Amino acid sequence: MFPMKRPKVINTILIAVIVVAAVVVALVFIKPGKSSSSASTTTRTSQVTTTNVTSTISATGTVAAAKTASLSFASDGEVKSVAVTAGDTVTAGQTLATITSDDAKEAVEDAKDTVKSARSTLAEAKDSLTSAKQSKTSADSSVSAAKLNVKSAEAQLTKAKKAATSGTTAAEYIAAGGTGTGSTGTGSGGQGTAGSGTANTGANTGTSGGTNTGTGTTPSSGTGSSGSSSTSSSSSTNSSTSGTMTVTAAQAAVKQAESSLSSAQAQQTNASSSVTSAQAKVTDAQDALTEAEDDLETAREAAANLTITAPFDGTITAVDVSEGDEVTGSDATTVTSSSTSSAASSSTSSSGFGGGSASTGSTGSGSGSSGSSAATTAIEMASMGTLTVSGSFAEADAASLKKGQNATVTFPALSNATGSGTVTWISPVGSSSGSVVTYTALVTLENPPSSLRIGQSADIEVVTAEADNVLALPSNAVTILSDTEGTVQKVDGSVTAGSTPKTTTTTVQIGVQGDSMVQIKSGLSSGDTVLVSEDTSTGTTTTTTNNRSGLGSGSGFGGAGFGGEMPGGGFNRGGM
Repeated sequence: MFPMKRPKVINTILIAVIVVAAVVVALVFIKPGKSSSSASTTTRTSQVTTTNVTSTISATGTVAAAKTASLSFASDGEVKSVAVTAGDTVTAGQTLATITSDDAKEAVEDAKDTVKSARSTLAEAKDSLTSAKQSKTSADSSVSAAKLNVKSAEAQLTKAKKAATSGTTAAEYIAAGGTGTGSTGTGSGGQGTAGSGTANTGANTGTSGGTNTGTGTTPSSGTGSSGSSSTSSSSSTNSSTSGTMTVTAAQAAVKQAESSLSSAQAQQTNASSSVTSAQAKVTDAQDALTEAEDDLETAREAAANLTITAPFDGTITAVDVSEGDEVTGSDATTVTSSSTSSAASSSTSSSGFGGGSASTGSTGSGSGSSGSSAATTAIEMASMGTLTVSGSFAEADAASLKKGQNATVTFPALSNATGSGTVTWISPVGSSSGSVVTYTALVTLENPPSSLRIGQSADIEVVTAEADNVLALPSNAVTILSDTEGTVQKVDGSVTAGSTPKTTTTTVQIGVQGDSMVQIKSGLSSGDTVLVSEDTSTGTTTTTTNNRSGLGSGSGFGGAGFGGEMPGGGFNRGGM
């Protein structure tokens, strides 16, 4: 009967299910060659190779021109014409703008009057000098004549003393060959020496143009008239009482001659002082005339060239005036060198280029103060021939900066555009922002991209150290002990999968510590293998070692039933 067969069918189905379950369990747990669980360990290694090692520091900056100028007119006035617009390319000496100025014309007339007055003053000073020199010459002659008179009077005193001692009268002395002496003639134009006569007649010519004559009427007496000069003359008679010249008279003659000499010497001193004073006045007058003539030339140039011209080849970056504008002039030029700091500038007083003044500066050097704060800046320009990038470097990096270091510059606004340059200036003073200190450095670009524009941003990378064709390892393979020494984990033998490599701690001498590599000077040879930290893969080889033990996580029987994915634990299939 059919109802009696149902239990047998059910049993058959149960047996089939059990068999299938058994097969599945066998596949999961008893599959040959597979462990019940697995875990892997990654070992990274690197070999010593020959390469270039480079150390760099970086900063961001802005492109600017190495030379700029803010131009003003030299005089006040009204803008007559403007010949350029922003973006124009100009050459040195090209006229950029002009003005008209009544002040400039008045300045020329004032300068002319000053020159005329200075010339008149100089002429008067020269006349005074000529007169003083003539007086000095006359005084010199008077002194010379007075000295001769003193000498002559002293000689007569000597003769009188000899006559008095011997008891011989002057007449007898003269008869015996002596001479009688007339007194000295004196004048402001010169002095004549005393005439003397023998027993009968005698004559003598004064040294300053005077003529002295003396005659003796008897053998015992003589008279002489004084010499005359160009301005005055005097005469005197010297006779002996009873034919005798007394010592007293001779002594009086000496005193008179000495007094005349002192007076002449005083006049000579005064004349010398007058010459010195007159010469100084001539010098001062000549200097004043030279200065006045220079001022006149400057005024004429300003009046004839009321223009601003380009001081160098470049590009107009701004035009700040229009025709009809009233402008204030400037007589000073502010110059800042591209090799100086951002705060440094020098200001010198001078006329501007072609009648205008300029404030010139460089990228990174800031703007200098104008010689006249009220001056109107008319035109601004820059030299595009040399461009620079000014970047702010971190305090730690700035210690590695040096003038002359090479730099690579990229420009975010320009695709695939790069430039090279050289560090040309480093600020000696840092700037602080909170607790962060930075130092500014200037990089002068070489052959910048033609599409580069002033004001664009730039990324700077400066090479602070480099070594070419040297042995090197990745930075994370070397434990740094000092600037010259480090250690590595040198692999003994080869590295194979499934095994843990044997290593030896080895000391190495290092050189340049680059951005990703370290120069190895000694301690290792080319081809040697070392372990590398797991946080780098640069120049490394990865080897995986499998270690199997116990039960691991994986897929198996789970909440989804047979064949469902297990989110967490479960039976590990051993890599099946």
